Parts: sequence; C-alpha cells; structure tokens
Amino acid sequence: MTTHLPGAPAPTVARFAVRAGLRAAIITATATLATAVSFTYLVGGPNAVTGRSRADAWPYPWSTDHLLIQSTHTAMLILIGWSLIATATVGLATACIAAAGRRAQLHALNAEHRSQQRAVESTVWKLVAQTLSDNTDATYRINLVDAASRLLDTNAAIQPSPLFGEATDHLPTQSRAVRIYGPPGAGKTSYAHHLATQERAERRHVTVIRPGDTASGWCEYEYPAADHTTITVVNSEWLNTQAARRALTTRFDRNDGRAHPAETVIVESGGLEPENLRDLISRLFDAILAEPNNENRLVVLVDGPNDLSDMPAPHRFDTEILLPGTPGHPAALRAALERFSTDELTLERLQTRINGGGVASSRFERQICDWFTGPAHDYLRQHMTRVSEEPHTSIIADEHRLIQRGILRRPDGRLAELVLPEPLSDLHLQH
Repeated sequence: MTTHLPGAPAPTVARFAVRAGLRAAIITATATLATAVSFTYLVGGPNAVTGRSRADAWPYPWSTDHLLIQSTHTAMLILIGWSLIATATVGLATACIAAAGRRAQLHALNAEHRSQQRAVESTVWKLVAQTLSDNTDATYRINLVDAASRLLDTNAAIQPSPLFGEATDHLPTQSRAVRIYGPPGAGKTSYAHHLATQERAERRHVTVIRPGDTASGWCEYEYPAADHTTITVVNSEWLNTQAARRALTTRFDRNDGRAHPAETVIVESGGLEPENLRDLISRLFDAILAEPNNENRLVVLVDGPNDLSDMPAPHRFDTEILLPGTPGHPAALRAALERFSTDELTLERLQTRINGGGVASSRFERQICDWFTGPAHDYLRQHMTRVSEEPHTSIIADEHRLIQRGILRRPDGRLAELVLPEPLSDLHLQH
C-alpha cells in the first residue's frame, strides 16, 4: 500500500459553501424578523405583534384602533414572508459566491502545491544525478533511480507487485543447477530426501553425496537400502582427494553408446574441505551439465550463506532456494537473500516476511528523504512506499517447533514459496 499526500477533495468546497450560505441566511433572517417585529411594535403596540385586541370578539364592530392593529399585524406577516424569500436568496447567493471564492483559493493553493512539488522533484533528481556520478555500482544506481521514481509518483501509478506466484513443491523444469541454503535445523537434508523421491518418480537416476557420519538416529538422515539402478549414495568424506573426485565424475561419462536416464546429483557439503567442495562442484558442472540440452540436474546443499556464491560464470547456479527455518538468523538470511533479487525493496519485503511480518519500506527512499529537512522532508516522508507483508508461512517440523516454508528463485528470476513436506520428521525415502 503506497501512501501519498492528500489533495484538496471536492467535498471541501461544498461544505464551505453550505456553511457560508447558512450563516448568511441565519443573519438575514434574524435581522429581517427583528426589524419587522420592532416596526410593528412601534406602530401598533404589543397587540399589533400578536394580532389580538379586546375588540376581537366577533361580531363586535371593529374600532379604528382594532383596524390599525390588524393592518399592522398583516403588514408584519407580509414582511416576514418576504424576509424568508430574501433569506433564501441571500443564503443561496452567498453560498455560490463562497463556493467560487473557495474554488479559486483551492486552485491557487493547488498551483502553489504543484509549484513546490516541482521544485522538490527537480532538487531530488539533481541530487540523484550527483550521487550517481559518484557511484559506479549498477545495482545501486538502478535502485536509487527506482526509489526516486516511486517517491515522486504522486499518482500512485507505480505499485509494488506481489512477491510470489503460485506456491510449489517441485523444482522448475528448466532448473539445472540448484543451490540450497538454510541455517541448522531449517530442513535442508529432509528436503533433499523429498527431492530425491520426486526425481526418482520422474525416472531419473539420483546420486546422493553426503557425509558418512551424519546419521544420528534420525530417519531423515538415513537412506534405506534402495535399488541401485535408481539411487547411489556416496560418502563425501571419500572425496577429499583429487583422484577420488576425478573417479567419481568419470562415472557420469555417457559416451558408451547406451541410453541412460537423466541424472540428478544431490550434494550435501558437509564432510568436504571448502576447496575440495569447490573442485567437486566444478567437476560435476563439467561432467553432467556441459551439454546444454540434457536434462541432468545438480543440487547442492551449503552450510554458509555465501558458500559457492562466487563460482565462475560457467559454473553458476540458475536456481536458488532459501530455507529460513525458525527466526533468529537475520544476518545470515539477509546475506542469502541478496541472490534472490537485485531490487532492494523486494529484499526488504522478503526480510520482513521471514522476520515475522510487518510494514516494509525502502531504505533508498529513506536515504533520499534524509537529503532534505523541514517541509520538503515531511512531504517526501509522506510519499514513501510502505508495503504490509504477512508473516512467511510456517509448517510443522516436529512436535516442538515450526519452521518456515522455503523461498525459491526460478531461473527466470521469478519468486515462489517452496512447499515443504509436513511434518519433516516423518519423511522417509520411498522406493
């Protein structure tokens, strides 16, 4: 919801005119009634005001005094009747004159308001241009210009779009390289199991690379015995040598003339040294994703928000998944969110959702407002974009806690809520 300074609504003119007309009518009516009654009292006395005398009894002959009283009383009534007509006329005329005057006043105020607005807009764009000349970061420049455009959009034509499309529990068809991050306990490993089940249901072969000592009695970490034609589990601790990594990736050579199902490789980064993990991922990119038209897929679960974020261009992830878990990791989550959008308002809205909901606003708009003081600052503050965000959807992790759904960034940049299986603690790998 974007809040802007209100203009001068039409009812203001109508209310002012009605009030002015009523005042004029009341004053006119009071003055004419007082004049009529006072004149009648002076000419005919109190009986002329009431229209009654001692000679009122019919058919008693009317005296001269009685006729004077009756005629004066009748004249008073006629004068009062004309005064009512005059009152209505004066009230209506006053209302019309007041409305015209008020309209002219508001027009002048609006003209002054527009003049001041244009002056503020001109100053804003000059300061934006100066700031852009001192900063070469493309993302910063785009965000600053967008913030200024929203801030000066007095017609509220620029409205923030919804963050997410339709929620999904599947990876997009076009996703080939997927990076998954979440703090401890966010459900990364459980989601990997869920994903392995989906991939096998689509007749893909799944290779899972994970630490051999991860099993701690929880069923979510255990891959039961499965048909090795559909799933292969590799202990990542064995891959801390270059020879072992080379041997593993050689297994994905499909140049033997036989038909092979599409391959999905799921890598849990635990158990590998950072440099060995980078080397393994680079080799897997080259082994299974080098051909642009194949349907292979690489999914990597990382422990740090910036892990593998600086891979060279041929080895970059086209799909990002963030599993926020429970609130309490704002810095790490913010670092992870940086890869979900380059638009700073979108990032603020995402951060607000996973922090429990509330009103999100643009820090670039606040920066522009802070360039000014006094009325210009207040004017711009009232134009700031404010978006009300609901808390991010949570699911049951186990009987003691809830965790939040995932956030998925598709290869085309669109965002979606990633639906996780509920409850995660009941998840088993199906054969």
